[in-house]
Amino acid sequence: MIRRINLVPLSERPRTQTDFGMLGLIVLALIVIAGIGLSYVYFNGVLTDRKRELEELQAQTSQARHELAALAEYEELGNQRRKATEVVEHIYAGRTLLSQTLGDLSLVIPKDVWLQQLSLTAGAVPPFSPGNEAAGSSGQESDMGTFSLAGTTYSFEDVATMLIRLEQIPSLRETKLDTASSAGGAGGSTSGTDSTAKSAKTFSIRADVVNTQPPDTPLPISQVLVTP
Repeated sequence: MIRRINLVPLSERPRTQTDFGMLGLIVLALIVIAGIGLSYVYFNGVLTDRKRELEELQAQTSQARHELAALAEYEELGNQRRKATEVVEHIYAGRTLLSQTLGDLSLVIPKDVWLQQLSLTAGAVPPFSPGNEAAGSSGQESDMGTFSLAGTTYSFEDVATMLIRLEQIPSLRETKLDTASSAGGAGGSTSGTDSTAKSAKTFSIRADVVNTQPPDTPLPISQVLVTP
C-alpha cells in the first residue's frame, strides 16, 4: 500500500482555529445552569425548613389558645369569687351587732330599775355598690334600727341616770325619753319595809340603732367558704 505524502508546505496548510468566544459562552451557560440547580436545591431545603417551622408554630399557637381558653375559665371563676367575697364582706360589715348593744345595755341599767318591755330591731344592710365604700358608709346611718324600752323605778333620778347611760352606748343614737310618770301606788313590796313607802315611777325610752362597724371590717375568710 502506497503511503500518502502531503506535498503542501507546512506554511501553506490550513489551520483549525479555536472559537474562544463560543467556548466561553458555553462555560458561562454551564455555570449559570449549575448555579440555578444549586439555588433550587438550597431554596427548596430552606422552604422545607420554613414549612416545618410554620407547622410547629401553628401547633404551638393552637396549644396556647387551648391553654388561654382554660385560663379564661379560671379567670372568670376568680372574678366571680372576688365579687361574691366583696358582697359577703359588705354584708358582714353592714350588720348591726344587736348582741353588742344588749351587752352594753346590761352594763348601764341602774340597780333600782326594772325593765317591763324591751324592743330592739336592726336596720337593713345598705345596698351593695362595687368600688364605692363611701356610699356604703353613708347608707349605714340611713337605714337605722329601732330601740325602745319601758321600765319601772322608784325615782326620776334613776330615770335620768338611765337616759344618760343609754346615750353612752355607741350603737344608740337620738336617745329620747318618751314618757315618765308616777304610778301612784306602792311598789317593790318584796324589797323591804322602806321600799314599800316609795311610789313607783314608770318611763319609756326610745332611740335609733346604728351599725358601729367600719366599712372595711375584715372578713374571717378562714371561717367562710365562698362558692361561686
